[in-house]
Amino acid sequence: MKPPKLPITSYDDVRERVTNGMLVFFKAVTTGQKVISTCTGGNISHCGIATWMVDSQNRRRLMLLESTSGGCRLVNLSAYRGREAWIVDVQLNWDLVADRAINDTGVVHYSLLDFVMLGVKDISLRLGATGIARAIPNAEGEVCSEFLASTMRDAGFDIEDTLLSPHGLYALIHNNNWIHEQVRIK
Repeated sequence: MKPPKLPITSYDDVRERVTNGMLVFFKAVTTGQKVISTCTGGNISHCGIATWMVDSQNRRRLMLLESTSGGCRLVNLSAYRGREAWIVDVQLNWDLVADRAINDTGVVHYSLLDFVMLGVKDISLRLGATGIARAIPNAEGEVCSEFLASTMRDAGFDIEDTLLSPHGLYALIHNNNWIHEQVRIK
């Protein structure tokens, strides 16, 4: 299940409609990102959680909590301006999970082993080898989609296995009808 081909809306036109806890799924652009999305059976290679913050100048900043190869971090969502993405509202209770998610920033490390195993898991599932897929261990640390899945589970979503690729998480959200609204941006 790939995200729908919705009309593209500019980041500036959508920015003020984004609320805390909305999920952001990014389309693969670079060769490395396309390898990720090919291995996981979709066109999504990265994801994060949107949240609003107020800086020291009292300006509202739309931020993205994400897990990257450097670990969990907080970055301006506008840093991704120009990259195609889907902003997805799953009605995540941000007040319930914000402290844990933000506290993970700079602390939880990225798991390269999970990154590799996600590809093996998704390929195994597509080949019908569910036994192999279920046996794949979840290493310490989190990749981007694992960070989102863990946060969603903490908020009460029925997610048993958080070792999901970005595409796998999007498909799970879609298949469970958890999407209340989504918009495609660039």
